[in-house]
Amino acid sequence: APVAAPVATTTTTIPPTITPPTTTPSPIPPRPKPLPPLEVQVGPQSVGAHPGPIAYKKKGGRLAVTDANLFLGRILPEFFPQIFGPREDEPLDEAGVRKAFGQLTAKMNIWEHQRHKLLVEAAEWDRLHGGGNNEEDGIRNEGDNNDGAKKQKITQEDQDVPPMIFKSADEVAMGFLEVQNEAMCRPIRGLTEMKGHDAAKHVLVCFGGAGGQHACAVAESLGMKTVFVHKYASILSAVGIHVADVVEDRRLPMAEKLPKVGVRSESVFSNGKEDGDATGKRSSSTSETPLPNSLLQQLAKLEAEAMVKLLAEEGEEREEEKWRR
Repeated sequence: APVAAPVATTTTTIPPTITPPTTTPSPIPPRPKPLPPLEVQVGPQSVGAHPGPIAYKKKGGRLAVTDANLFLGRILPEFFPQIFGPREDEPLDEAGVRKAFGQLTAKMNIWEHQRHKLLVEAAEWDRLHGGGNNEEDGIRNEGDNNDGAKKQKITQEDQDVPPMIFKSADEVAMGFLEVQNEAMCRPIRGLTEMKGHDAAKHVLVCFGGAGGQHACAVAESLGMKTVFVHKYASILSAVGIHVADVVEDRRLPMAEKLPKVGVRSESVFSNGKEDGDATGKRSSSTSETPLPNSLLQQLAKLEAEAMVKLLAEEGEEREEEKWRR
């Protein structure tokens, strides 16, 4: 019998389906935030005598305008009494002031370096990711359309990152004085320019122990040409106490029916107690010791001369305007 030949079989292997890996986009890093401002306070409150400025060499002292004047050579320690330090027997601490201003200057320059670094990083972020939410975040709006505001990213060159500005200790100390001088100019402007008066037509009266160190700068800022410095200017407070009336005011709340408008009952004010109950009494005593070369007399004379000069100038201006017409 014939034998059947074996049938050749082929096996086909189907490779498994390879699923391409899904790529997850990396999250956009947050935009670098600007560095908080570095605050250095100068005034308006005085540091006082305790602990006082750094120059007083007392525990807890902090940099003040006195230290700035000492650092810049406007105060000479050899002309000051040796009454500073813990035992009040030392001169002004010039070395401590220089060290303190050096530390503050280094702190400010480090802050400036960090600020500039963050600005550069923010500009680079705007270049890569299309900016932030407004111009400060690196975005410019180019108009509105149906799709909303069209935005254009700003490159680092367009953003004009300000350069780093490092300061010296002298510049920092001078900044103390500039801030203080402007603080003294503001109330003077409030009394003159805000009420329609030209401060440049008046005389600047200098007083206080440190007034002479700031008078010229204040006068220049206000446009004044004359500064009056009295010989008692540094002790004006003591002089004021000497010439002022010694007055005692006492007040008492009262609910009483008065017979006429504007008429008060003297009995209420005359029967008070002396143990702290306000009685309305007013007593005054004035020192009769005359002050040689009175400050008030010289101020009145100077003000009168300035007023006469001002009136003369105004008269000349009126005559000139009349002649022009």
